[in-house]
Amino acid sequence: MNVHERAEWFCEEFTDYVLVDRTRHSIIVNIKKDHFKIVYQELKKLDYEIVFSKTLKDINTITCTFKQKQHV
Repeated sequence: MNVHERAEWFCEEFTDYVLVDRTRHSIIVNIKKDHFKIVYQELKKLDYEIVFSKTLKDINTITCTFKQKQHV
């Protein structure tokens, strides 16, 4: 299992809403705000960085885009 697959699998533990771009090594995920810190920290360990985030206050979620640093 490569790093990108591990990151995808990890995100799927927190939500069913995961979009993966294997060409650009990026992941878009919509998660509850309570889970953001752990998702951010674990993806950072896998050499991902956050490139976009948008909080949806009405439903208490955050949509984030992560990209592997080595593929920037």
